Amino acid sequence: MKTVLLLVLLLGLVAACGGDDATDVAADPDVFHFDSGGAHHIQGFGAWRVTASRDGSFQATHVVRGKESVYKEVVLDPTTRAILWATIDAAKLDDVVASERAGVPDESQLTLRLERSGKPPLELTLWANDARAQLGLQPLLQELRIRIFETYGVKPVF
Repeated sequence: MKTVLLLVLLLGLVAACGGDDATDVAADPDVFHFDSGGAHHIQGFGAWRVTASRDGSFQATHVVRGKESVYKEVVLDPTTRAILWATIDAAKLDDVVASERAGVPDESQLTLRLERSGKPPLELTLWANDARAQLGLQPLLQELRIRIFETYGVKPVF
């Protein structure tokens, strides 16, 4: 009788906490956001905004002087997803130093944001020349260019 009572109490506790639903346990995947800045740049290259999640979703938007082109969200194949996330991880964004100087004329400002399960979001803002000078970011910027081109057939400039 005591065993049955204990079992009923445990089941009630699990139900009250919502622990019987497997979706409650799953953690959100990491998400990376990139914005190349320059939507109103004088040369008209526009801003590229990319969102990629560790579960494989990938989506880009191109904004040129207020005109927004939203590209279809896709799911990257496992190999492509692994390459992209290995490049994001290798950039060691926790170690990147944000720009502190004033910008120069016609220089875009890049924003990188990493949302990680169990950690506060990391957001960095860098002038384009500062981002290009940081060796760890060069492969990431190149991989984003490749992903946009291979996924949407558009060659981004940033």
